[in-house]
Amino acid sequence: MRVKSIFKAANEKGIALLIVLSTLMVLTTSVVEFAYNSRVNYRLAIHAKERLQAYYLAKSALNFSKLILKYHKETEKLLESAGSAAEAMGTEPLYRMMPLSSELLRGALGGDLSGLTGEGEEEEGAEESPPDDSAADEGGEEEKPAAEENIESGISMVSKEEAEKFLSFDGDFSAEITEEQTRYDLNKIAAIVSTSPSYDRRKQLLYSLLMNPKFADLFENRESDAAALVHALSDWVDSNGVINEFENVQRGDEDSLYSDAGYPVKNGKILSRSEMRLVAGMNDDIYQILEPFVTVYSGDEKINVCIGDAEDMIKAMIYHYTHHAGCASPVDYEDEEKMTELVSAVTGACPDTSAIASALNSALGLTDLETSTTSETSSGTSSTSTSSTAGSSVAGCAFQFKDLLTKDNKIFNIRATGTVGETEVNIVSVLNTSSTNPNQWKVLYFRVE
Repeated sequence: MRVKSIFKAANEKGIALLIVLSTLMVLTTSVVEFAYNSRVNYRLAIHAKERLQAYYLAKSALNFSKLILKYHKETEKLLESAGSAAEAMGTEPLYRMMPLSSELLRGALGGDLSGLTGEGEEEEGAEESPPDDSAADEGGEEEKPAAEENIESGISMVSKEEAEKFLSFDGDFSAEITEEQTRYDLNKIAAIVSTSPSYDRRKQLLYSLLMNPKFADLFENRESDAAALVHALSDWVDSNGVINEFENVQRGDEDSLYSDAGYPVKNGKILSRSEMRLVAGMNDDIYQILEPFVTVYSGDEKINVCIGDAEDMIKAMIYHYTHHAGCASPVDYEDEEKMTELVSAVTGACPDTSAIASALNSALGLTDLETSTTSETSSGTSSTSTSSTAGSSVAGCAFQFKDLLTKDNKIFNIRATGTVGETEVNIVSVLNTSSTNPNQWKVLYFRVE
């Protein structure tokens, strides 16, 4: 009996130890899980807070962009009323001259203007130029760069203390403003009858753009595949249900191209550029290169080539004009010397559309219809005076180059960015600024990324 009691007591001690260890394990697991969940919830709360802050910073950048556009339009109107419309269009737009970034503004307030003036970009190890002591010898002050003077004068308009207080928030914001009317509008084909000559001309301009060497390696059979993509993009938008090729050739049902995709042709306007990915023949590589050249918001079949870097678009329009107007010898992209000459002629005549057409026609060696006007002087002799439209129209052309051009610049794409910590929020908004009242500017597209 004594032996059994001893074994019973030993067994009871082993069970107690097992219970204690199990309890400790459960408690440890609970504590670790609680700490982990608390950490996760804390990070989620911080992330939500940072995202909210970043969103409102991006929204601030969007509102600042609208303010810059407002002043830009007012400046253009003042210059136009003063009789300097050409100078107003020919100079860099206000929104391009003023980069919107809180980081750059903080640097300007702190005296570090390298990000704004382009200083500090010299290669490392470059020898410094010896200082020019002539100004000091004459008792004058060292002359500052014009960009630096403009920035400092802008800051001086507001109290530095107030500006620093305004910029004391956590995070940064920035914005980029681009023009939509410098691009080819995919939706303008919707209102054109597929059997009309203008339907083909509209498609031929897009085809001319795809003939750019940038797209050369993206098509297996360059000319036929590029033409097929042009037809598919146009058929996606136009109202009829057949495949429309050049020269009024129609074949088959549009939906047959999408039998594997599982959706039909839209036969309606494209709502955003990303919708192009649904079109037959489109892939990611083609989309990435094509996207900067097209729009669905301008509402204009004409293009403004006098703003920003429009060289590739100008080349496409020259290719289109010389290949399809029927009055000039074709100029290909591969003829780089001639193409460069023609691009220079176009950009040098900006922003007057008639002057651009005249300059291009002259560079192409075409005979113009409106070279001069003859008027009788008071002395009875005749004098020849060149009109503003001289040379802008050419006999025998199916269309004129000036018919492709516009001065309008009222549709803007704003990409505003707010950053807090590692969290970034982007707001993309497309605005129609036709109205003189900014409160009535129409939002054509809005997305938070």
